[in-house]
Amino acid sequence: GYESIPSTIPPLEPLPREEREREALDRLINSTLVGMGYSEVIHFSFTSPDSSRVLGFPEDHESSRFVTIANPLTEDTSVMRTSLVYGLLECVRKNINIGNGNLRLFETGTVFFSTGEGTLPLEKRRIAGLLTGDRHGEQWYSKDTPCDFYDLKGSLETLFLALGIRLVRFVPDSTIPWLNPGKSAAVYV
Repeated sequence: GYESIPSTIPPLEPLPREEREREALDRLINSTLVGMGYSEVIHFSFTSPDSSRVLGFPEDHESSRFVTIANPLTEDTSVMRTSLVYGLLECVRKNINIGNGNLRLFETGTVFFSTGEGTLPLEKRRIAGLLTGDRHGEQWYSKDTPCDFYDLKGSLETLFLALGIRLVRFVPDSTIPWLNPGKSAAVYV
C-alpha cells in the first residue's frame, strides 16, 4: 500500500539567473508604482482584432501583426495582444461607466507579434500605465484638480530613479496615434 512508497523530495532546480533578475526588476517596478498610489491590473493576453484599429495604428504597423488563436472562445478574444494600452483603456472605460473616474493604473505583461505562419511569435515584455481624474483623488482637504501630463511625467521620473536611470529626456511627439498630439511625448532613456 501507500506505506510502501518511499518518502522523497523532488529535485528543485534554481531559476536561471536571467529569470531571477527579471523577477527582481518586476518586483521593484511594481512596488515603486504601488507606492505612488497606482493599482496593478492584469488582463488576459487574448484581445480583439479591432484593438489595433481602435488605437489608430496603420495596417502595416508592428501592432497590427496579430497572432491569431486557432480556436478562440469569442471573436473579441481571437488574437494575442500586441499592446497593453487597449486593455488599460477598456478598464478605464468600464470604471468611468460605473462612476469611478479617479484612476492610477499600470500593467506589466507580455505582448505577442506574428513572425509568419508556422513560426513562434516574437514575445516582448512591456509596461503601460495611465492616470485619469483628480490629481489627489477624492480628498476633503484639496480642491478638484485634474491630473495632467506633468503628473505622469513625475511618476515616470520617480520610477526611473528607483531603477537607477538618471538620464531621461521627454521629447514632444505627435506620432503616437492614441495620444493627444499637443500633450504627448516620447521618453528617451
